[in-house]
Amino acid sequence: MHPLRERACDDLLENPLLRTPPPEPERPRPPRVRKPREFKLLQMTKHKVDDSSPELFPELYLKPRRLDYYARQLEENMIVNKELIKKINLIQRTGRSEQLLTKELDEAWKDTKHKLILGASLPFILFNTEKLDRGIRDPAFDKPPNILRTK
Repeated sequence: MHPLRERACDDLLENPLLRTPPPEPERPRPPRVRKPREFKLLQMTKHKVDDSSPELFPELYLKPRRLDYYARQLEENMIVNKELIKKINLIQRTGRSEQLLTKELDEAWKDTKHKLILGASLPFILFNTEKLDRGIRDPAFDKPPNILRTK
């Protein structure tokens, strides 16, 4: 290029209106997220136990036709529980339960036994002490002849 023309170009380039903006500062790249190193065998393995929660099928667990049965069962349980609480409260208040003492039961049994004896048409036998022999014999249990067994 001719020196005069080169100087004209330099003057033109140094004009403040034609100046280029300063370069932008370089932003550093964010650090790379490093994954923990795994061995290839670990990457290829699959889980053997499924620890996920089971799927819920409400129609299997909640059967509407059995709701009446469950409601009755709950009602009966509540009644039994109330009776137990009443008995516990009575024992705590009075210091004894509604159940009769052994002495009172013995007296009641004597009275009942006396009434049975008076009202019976046959003799009163509470427990039959005779042998129960209905004529059923097993020959295997019979004593063989000519054998003496000691007791």
